[in-house]
Amino acid sequence: MKTSTLVLLAFLVLLGGVSAQTITLGTGTIVNTVNTYPTAYGNYFWGARHQFLITAAELTAAGGVGGVPIISAGFNVVSFTGQAHMNYDIKMGHTAQTVMTNWEVGLTWVYNAASYMPVPGWNTHTFCAPFVWDGVSNVIVETCHQNGSYIANAIVNQTAGLTNQSKWWRQDSLGACPITTQTGVSLNRPNIQLTFGVAAPVNYQTNSSGANLTMGTASTNGCIAPIFNQSSYTCGATIVGATGTIAFSSTALGMPWDIVISPANLLSVTGGALIIPAGIINLDLSQPFGFVNGFFGSNLPNFTFPGVSSVSLSWGYSISATLNTSMQAMAINPTAPGGASLSQPVEYHNTNVTNGVASFAGPIGDDTGVTVNLTQPQICWPSVTMYGTVYTQMQVISNGRIMFQPTVNTDFSPTIAEAQLASVGPFVGFWTDLNPTTVVGALITASQPAPGLMRVDYTNIAYDLEPSVTINFGVQFDTTTGMVQLDGLLGINANPQIGFLATADAQYFGMSRGAGATDGGTTTFAAGGSGLAVSPTAMWYDWYGAIVGGAGRVNSLNAGTLNTVLFTPSALMAPNYNWAGF
Repeated sequence: MKTSTLVLLAFLVLLGGVSAQTITLGTGTIVNTVNTYPTAYGNYFWGARHQFLITAAELTAAGGVGGVPIISAGFNVVSFTGQAHMNYDIKMGHTAQTVMTNWEVGLTWVYNAASYMPVPGWNTHTFCAPFVWDGVSNVIVETCHQNGSYIANAIVNQTAGLTNQSKWWRQDSLGACPITTQTGVSLNRPNIQLTFGVAAPVNYQTNSSGANLTMGTASTNGCIAPIFNQSSYTCGATIVGATGTIAFSSTALGMPWDIVISPANLLSVTGGALIIPAGIINLDLSQPFGFVNGFFGSNLPNFTFPGVSSVSLSWGYSISATLNTSMQAMAINPTAPGGASLSQPVEYHNTNVTNGVASFAGPIGDDTGVTVNLTQPQICWPSVTMYGTVYTQMQVISNGRIMFQPTVNTDFSPTIAEAQLASVGPFVGFWTDLNPTTVVGALITASQPAPGLMRVDYTNIAYDLEPSVTINFGVQFDTTTGMVQLDGLLGINANPQIGFLATADAQYFGMSRGAGATDGGTTTFAAGGSGLAVSPTAMWYDWYGAIVGGAGRVNSLNAGTLNTVLFTPSALMAPNYNWAGF
């Protein structure tokens, strides 16, 4: 066992010297003009969508390796005199097409920038989610951007193929990226650089013979993918209720052996992981965790039966709507000092994908919250700016609030005083005592409906103890413009207050900066109405104080005409917002 540990450490050291590989596809000097296509950066029209076809033969000839993550893409610009490309995104996917004919669907977002300014030379876009080429299929690279005005295309170097390799659409209006109409095709394709990452960097580690751990199966998009070099690997399933397996095995095992299960995200070495002689502990041990020994659910290490030389165990699991689990295995031989081995870490987040839109399940319990990691490596979730501060996580609370502090606050009884606390931080929503457990079909989800947009929807959620009355509404963040939108408000029904005390039914509708917020007085939001921020710190809110026998929704929603309130960053009273009702 001691020998196995030494071999593992040597393997990690060797991996630390492996570097990424960049390949170039196309060396031609054909160029487009400032008003012709294709081009990777096309702003002669407001918006443009392109798809470029790369064959498996090209990738192989250039040195591409199947199974290794592609972590960036670049395009070679000759000159550019235009403006920044807004909401510039890149998608990739496999294709059976050998000629660029139809728009390829089901591609994966790998890159999104709220604003990107092309520059002369190679423009490299580092992915927020790696793409793993299967080694045999042809590949599509899609680019798209959407401006509200036009100037000129970037002139890029291109190479001509024998068949059509590029396809595009451009238009002088919004909404170019979803368009499935064709403007043109071409033999020419912009020269592309792709960077292949390292399969197992020193920040994490591969399985050893002394502690081999895997989770999931191919049928559930399971968690056996290699570790990527810019993040821990995360795997997800598309169907809640699908089953998979957790497997632990070892051919050089003493006793005890442990598997640690944690609800927290994994840590990298640079993020604070613990390095010990046995390897790297990538779990956040400050979070609640449990040991699994010999059978699923055991809480204490099993110190019996020393000297066992091998083991192969597995446990079945069913994917939950809110499953968020990290795992790492450890095998110990107590008869050999230092005789311990750590497996690769495994991190699982459930991801639901519907029509190409990725979403994460929100809280399903009463007075609970779920943390949504906006740096989730599977998909390109953008950060959100609230009151001038950029956040890479948000808290989705079952009681109608979207919050941004690191800790979950599940208070069901709103007060103006709490809305001003530094510990609460900025929030927005319809804050009252809600309960998603009392109605079948109740659902709270966080999603990215389009690049640059983050959204949380409350669907069929009942007031607590009043399952006969349900509400629907949504909160959307535009990470390009900074706008915050409360919508679907016609779905907020009056609360009949059955069984409530006067102090248990207050409602707060609107938004607050939390720390330093001042009480500017209540606002009656109305369709066709608007308001300008009067100070950088004043809250925007409509308040309903609990009164037994009264209708419990906020005043501005009583008439049933207001469906959307749009908060726009104020240029004069930053970091506050102006509002408009629709």
